[in-house]
Amino acid sequence: MKRSLTINILSVLTLALIGLPGPGWGQVPQTISYQGVLTDNSGNIVANGDYDVSFTLYDAGGANVWNETHTLLGGNPVTVTDGVFSVILGLSAPIANLSAPPTQLGIKIGADAEMTPRVELTSAPYSLIAGSVIGSAGGNIFPGTGSVGIGTTTPTTALDVTGTVTATSFAG
Repeated sequence: MKRSLTINILSVLTLALIGLPGPGWGQVPQTISYQGVLTDNSGNIVANGDYDVSFTLYDAGGANVWNETHTLLGGNPVTVTDGVFSVILGLSAPIANLSAPPTQLGIKIGADAEMTPRVELTSAPYSLIAGSVIGSAGGNIFPGTGSVGIGTTTPTTALDVTGTVTATSFAG
């Protein structure tokens, strides 16, 4: 039976920005939290139960760049209750090296064909902040514009240091 996926207001797609260090929080998870409502072709909620579901990420050119399958046999089926399901993608096949947007998510239930249209991934609200910072190789994060504060959250100059400073040399 061909099924369709309906996303409603309660459905949330959170794309963790891959590879960007968080300020003081460590490595950003290489996962995506995805929720949806599963219906049949007539728009009726499917029966409660565990379903085999394959998820595939496609780059802007339509090439498959990542996939993960959740199955009963594999011990990680997608559980649907009142049509609603929630999964964390990337737990068994880590998500890395996503290309520039748009990236799309394809969903396939059991032996059915992949659902159409694919779902375009978008940013979670707080991840948009990451676009305004530049991370160094050492994991430090500095604003792309404005002032930097060390020991202060309200810098008043380009570099505002509160406390004792030790340096071995300065380049001019």
